[in-house]
Amino acid sequence: RKTISKEVSDYMKTYLQAVVEEGTGYAAGIEGYTIGGKTGTAELDKNNNVNSWFVGYAKKGKKQLAIAVVYENIKDGTISAKECAKEIFDDYFK
Repeated sequence: RKTISKEVSDYMKTYLQAVVEEGTGYAAGIEGYTIGGKTGTAELDKNNNVNSWFVGYAKKGKKQLAIAVVYENIKDGTISAKECAKEIFDDYFK
């Protein structure tokens, strides 16, 4: 069943790709891949640990992958959700 129109789909792809190409999801980008996504606002808990998330997709050639990365209670200096997404995308397309 068709859930959204092609026009809405194209708009969402443009928006999500802009998040990775020039916005808050920049750390998830990899040259040569089509990647789109949405970052979550990092939040500090009462112990100053960070919670973050990234939901996105990547396409290279005919291969595609959609993922959701959620980190809770991250200590300072630990990889972010968008950096983890980049590693997952890079590993998947090797």
